[in-house]
Amino acid sequence: MMKHNACIELISVETGLEADAVARALGLFVRGLVEELLLLGQVCIRGIGCFELRSVPSRHDNGQLIPPAREVVFTSRSVQGNDALRVFRSKAMLDMSTSRKILRLYVSCFRRSAKAGDEFRLEGFGVFRNEGVRYTFVPDRSVHDLFNTGLGILIPLEISSGNKR
Repeated sequence: MMKHNACIELISVETGLEADAVARALGLFVRGLVEELLLLGQVCIRGIGCFELRSVPSRHDNGQLIPPAREVVFTSRSVQGNDALRVFRSKAMLDMSTSRKILRLYVSCFRRSAKAGDEFRLEGFGVFRNEGVRYTFVPDRSVHDLFNTGLGILIPLEISSGNKR
């Protein structure tokens, strides 16, 4: 089972960086992913997939009108660009070679976790979980709240049945 700390230790050994420096760089990387989502609505990591910020319209549910929201949706797909490398370099402020190596090792940790069906946490962003036949992403509550800051004051409304005048 590949735990977050085990991944940090692996990256530390492979790069020669202190584990604290690796953890700090990965934390800055995750913050950068959140910023990209806020600014562009999508961010992709080669070898993992893409995260997209989607709008969910208001809807009826059991006699209530649920307000609109925004949610992070993950899709596993082939990624062509190096958005994640650009984000990592700009946030962690490491040279290209080190950034590329750390990101490659991080993705390999993810793949090992996925193959074993273990959880993989993107600290401060969310967690990938094995849900039977699917490996799904569940964003942290704090990330959900951040993306819905302006909508957070809206509460579900009770809807009465029938026409009243």
